[in-house]
Amino acid sequence: MRRAILSPDRPVVTLLRPLALLSVGVLGVLALVTTSAIVYWFFYVTAALVVLTWYWVSRSVTNLRMARSLVTKAAFAGDEVAEEFRLTNLGRLPVLMVELEDQSNFPGYSASIAENLDARQTKVWQSSGKALRRGIFTMGPMVVRTGDPFGIFAAEFNFPRVTSFVVYPRIALMPELTVPAGHQFGSSRSSSRTQQITSDAAGIRDFAPGDPMKRIHWLSTARRGQITVKEFDLEPAASVWIALDLNRAVLAGRGADTTEELAVIVATAVAYQQIRAGRAVGLAARGDQRVVLEPQKGPQQLWRILEHLAVLRAHGREVFPLTLSELGQGLAPGVSIVAISSDGDPEWISALGQLTRRRINCTAVHIDAHSFGGPATAADLVSLAALSGIGIRTLRAGQEFASIRPDFEPPPGVPATMVAGG
Repeated sequence: MRRAILSPDRPVVTLLRPLALLSVGVLGVLALVTTSAIVYWFFYVTAALVVLTWYWVSRSVTNLRMARSLVTKAAFAGDEVAEEFRLTNLGRLPVLMVELEDQSNFPGYSASIAENLDARQTKVWQSSGKALRRGIFTMGPMVVRTGDPFGIFAAEFNFPRVTSFVVYPRIALMPELTVPAGHQFGSSRSSSRTQQITSDAAGIRDFAPGDPMKRIHWLSTARRGQITVKEFDLEPAASVWIALDLNRAVLAGRGADTTEELAVIVATAVAYQQIRAGRAVGLAARGDQRVVLEPQKGPQQLWRILEHLAVLRAHGREVFPLTLSELGQGLAPGVSIVAISSDGDPEWISALGQLTRRRINCTAVHIDAHSFGGPATAADLVSLAALSGIGIRTLRAGQEFASIRPDFEPPPGVPATMVAGG
């Protein structure tokens, strides 16, 4: 686990009781005027108290060390997220009432606490909270405050560093949602050879007029003394694109019960299902940011997709038919597209119909915005999909799906531990 060393801002010592300094000054003047031994005694005691408390607070601050680390490796919406804290006093004096104010932006979570520390003592504790929604959140910064037993001085300083933490959308199981398995040029072993560049080289052959330079296999060319080029396999299982409609104009619902959240859940289900089936999966969406994640296979790709889905929001302005049209321009026949939208206008179904005529396999998942309090769906949307040979499934508000956790670990990412010291 990587550790980020944090240096706190310069501590600020604040006088809480100005009357203490005023008392020292008044007693000093009285002692000089009266030359009374008792007044001198009170002056020395008060002055010593002020100096010692200032020293106590100043040293306490510099002797504090703090570390915080995420216990939870990966969290999905609805999971508990736990952190471990370690607070150490390296000094020979006790530290009374150390107040830790956590300024994390994790919804519904606060690690603020107050502790007392004896000399050279370390305290370890955990703090936990529920991940209420998907997104990338920050743990930290943290403000540390301490003071003296008499409340004369207080010290405050900031640990400004933060560590990011991803809450992934939960992965739903939708076994009834099937995606056609097409054929395209790809990475599996096949008896057929293709002139197109794919993800897997099957062998080499002599150079032929028209072969691009990037297909030349330079090692074999040097060994054989003649130009050779790579051949590629024809893949029986084509890649799958998940196209997500994040146009704010078609968003409906409130809070966590929105068409946006249901669309993201469907996207996780498709990604998990298809990657488990050994297919390459990509993601295309245009919400508050544009995402085009090229299809790849394997568990790492699932985590990439989940990370994008964790932060995507339905803040886009681009209409979904345009997104589908742009996506389809670069796709070869046999590729599959799963289009997810809550748009009740059948124009996006028409865009999918144009892609099916190019032998691109299209599946539509329509989220009924009307069930979320949005506008009604056009009556001919489902029938148009059927006429175009597009498989379509309609989902409505209130539908529940079983969830699953991946049986493989997430890739190493953002450091999960912070260490701070004075």
